[in-house]
Amino acid sequence: MASTDLSRLTPGRSARRRFFWTSSDLIASACLVAVAALVVVPLANLVRIALSGESDIWADLVTYVIPEALRVTVLLLAGVAALTALIGVGAAWLVTAYRFPGRDTLAWALALPLAFPTYIVAYVYVDIFDAFGPVQNALTALTGWKPTAASWYPNIRSLSGAIFVFSLVLYPYVFLAARAMFQTQSASLFEVARTLGATRFM
Repeated sequence: MASTDLSRLTPGRSARRRFFWTSSDLIASACLVAVAALVVVPLANLVRIALSGESDIWADLVTYVIPEALRVTVLLLAGVAALTALIGVGAAWLVTAYRFPGRDTLAWALALPLAFPTYIVAYVYVDIFDAFGPVQNALTALTGWKPTAASWYPNIRSLSGAIFVFSLVLYPYVFLAARAMFQTQSASLFEVARTLGATRFM
């Protein structure tokens, strides 16, 4: 039986020494360095500007600005996560577990918010519901209601409004994942569970 030449299977020093940089490798590396610099330089400049300020500014930021910003950020994340999960999972279960006219059309229409950037949805939301928008103009024309600071009309430029807009844009990610998971479940398992007295929800 012929012996196997191990030097052909594992690269030795001679194989490593034959590696050299080509002109295309150098150009690609230069492009990567340039792109990285475009990303890092603005961030480094922001850090330099922040650190070059007076020490009193940092004390005020830590005392008054940062705690409130953290609180609002946590509330925004929690609200968006809860509302996104509620809409996405609920819609996925609706179009998967029930049969009704227009279900197939609704199934692909529920993913359409993925095509809209968040800032476009925010602009449309403000234009529709803000002062002098079609909703308030319609209420004024129908009922004679005049918007005031103490009226029942909610402030749309608020944390709850931001949660609503973000959730409308982000729920399709949860919807598509949940619907794919629901479709992989065997229908026989649901039928057996219903014969044992379980409902579609429990």
